Amino acid sequence: MQEKGYYDNLVSGNNYTSPRWEIEQKIPDKWVAFGQVEEVCIKTNDMMEKVMKPNGKGVLKLAEFKVNEHGLRDKSYSKQKPSNAIRIGIFGASYEVGEGVLENQIFENISENKLNNYYTFTLEKDTIEKRVELMNFSVSGYKNLQQVRQLETMALPFALDYAFVFHHSRLSSRFQGYLARIINKKMKIFYPEVVEIINKYGLYEERDPLKVELQSDKAAEEVRIWSDSVFAQICIKNNIRPVWVCIASLEHEFDFNEVEKSRLEAEKFGYIFLDLSNVFNGISKKSLMLKEWDAHPNIEGHKIISKALDEAILKNQKKLHLKITSKEKK
Repeated sequence: MQEKGYYDNLVSGNNYTSPRWEIEQKIPDKWVAFGQVEEVCIKTNDMMEKVMKPNGKGVLKLAEFKVNEHGLRDKSYSKQKPSNAIRIGIFGASYEVGEGVLENQIFENISENKLNNYYTFTLEKDTIEKRVELMNFSVSGYKNLQQVRQLETMALPFALDYAFVFHHSRLSSRFQGYLARIINKKMKIFYPEVVEIINKYGLYEERDPLKVELQSDKAAEEVRIWSDSVFAQICIKNNIRPVWVCIASLEHEFDFNEVEKSRLEAEKFGYIFLDLSNVFNGISKKSLMLKEWDAHPNIEGHKIISKALDEAILKNQKKLHLKITSKEKK
């Protein structure tokens, strides 16, 4: 439902009058995680853990959740890229997939419509004005390693021009829990390089699941960095520009050092860096949450993310090797 950490920011307590207990009593029985909605989710026995069910339709956090024929929560797109389109793949997790809001309320859809309504786009060294297609490859809970596989097996056939990868705060701790989980469950890992890192730290030999989680910090950091590097390499090899989007969450804010570390890592691997770490600054975060027990963005939250993303694209068009022309100026 909500990653560990959210309730830690509330007043803690184990008695039946604590704020935490009172909030938990309000959660509806049907307010479940994406992985529990069988109509739209297929669980796997490998490092992906789960994938979206093509053409699936269900309800997630009281909002309709539809999956297109390609296994994406998005409208239908042709595999072959139209000659008048610039394709941007969105790679993220539960924020980016839009848990708890309708498909047309997700920031990715809002931005696609607004950008195309007001602007035309021309790629560097091209003279043809085009529209943008923002394709949402996000899946709840996905981490960097899963996105590498997703890029290779799902995204490449769509001939993307850009791959926008959304990174939230506390990357290392989030990734550590994921890696420990797939090690403890003996899930298949598709990359020998990752298996080699895990073996280097002897984590497959450890029988105690808790010890694996506690001792996997160094391995997790190595695998996370490997994943970010390989994602960029695959993009560049396939003429896709990788873009690292550093974005705040309603649960955890970035500090300056974390943003700077992300920027340096992104630029080292060849990503274009977009900073959305201040996207919610000066706004009541509670007013942007789905519910008081769920810190995913609500409709208004997605509108704010969309506005910030649009502004970042316009501001960084030179860095993105784009020429963006306002339709009003024609």
